[in-house]
Amino acid sequence: MSGEFEEQEFEELEHIPWSALAASGPDPRWRLAAIAAGGLVLLALLAFAAKSLLPSGQAIAPMQSLEGAAGTHPAPTETSLPVPVTEIPMAASAPASGPSVYSEADLEAVSVDEEVLLAAMWAESLARDYLTIDGDGSAAEGVATLFGIELPAAEPGVASYVEWVKAFSVTATEPAVYRVDVAYRLLIGQDSRFVRQPAAAMTIEMSVDIDGSVRLRQLPETVSLPELTAVHIPDLVTDLPQAVVEAVDGARILGGYEVDGGWHVVTVSELAPGVERPSLVTIEG
Repeated sequence: MSGEFEEQEFEELEHIPWSALAASGPDPRWRLAAIAAGGLVLLALLAFAAKSLLPSGQAIAPMQSLEGAAGTHPAPTETSLPVPVTEIPMAASAPASGPSVYSEADLEAVSVDEEVLLAAMWAESLARDYLTIDGDGSAAEGVATLFGIELPAAEPGVASYVEWVKAFSVTATEPAVYRVDVAYRLLIGQDSRFVRQPAAAMTIEMSVDIDGSVRLRQLPETVSLPELTAVHIPDLVTDLPQAVVEAVDGARILGGYEVDGGWHVVTVSELAPGVERPSLVTIEG
């Protein structure tokens, strides 16, 4: 009986198809559908990326369909993206020239600033010699040679010395030609007694050559000296705060007046032995 059972069981197993014994898996058609959907998503992402990278208004080349890609393989088409070009306007350049050649005179030429300094320096020197009358006489002779005329002789016993001289204005009337305004003060002596004269001014015109040499163009011209206006001092207060008086440190006080942030105190200062002058002391606070 057992043998019949084993034979019957064997015969039943023999009729089971082998495909039924293999491990069951997903349907291949679903796998193909998933691949196709993934391809479509990839194509959509590529199209969006290309559209965002292209300039505004740039057309995107049509993409191959999934069916065309799975079937026939057309020849690849080359799509070139235009590169934006910005044109930079170029400044007009001067035509190329050969190497600059400078003469020795050009290399030794003085600048405009140097011309002004030279004109001012020689104007001050000329004014000093022009106004000086001493026992030597060489200065007057040099000036007479420059002017081409003799200078009038001074009265016997009279001497003239220049206490100070200063060029205060230089005006260019044409290239390398300058009018220099010079201020000065004289000490006039007679019989060993000198008297200080009021300040005065003159104009001296001269030209400066390219090599720095200076030429006198005309005789000195007497001009008016710019006016010096007096300083305005407010009415002085003699009853000053004690802190202000102590800050002056024992100097003789003529008075003072209050200003923003403190006081201006007028004191008497000894500038030299036997010489006293009023001066200003500023007290803050």
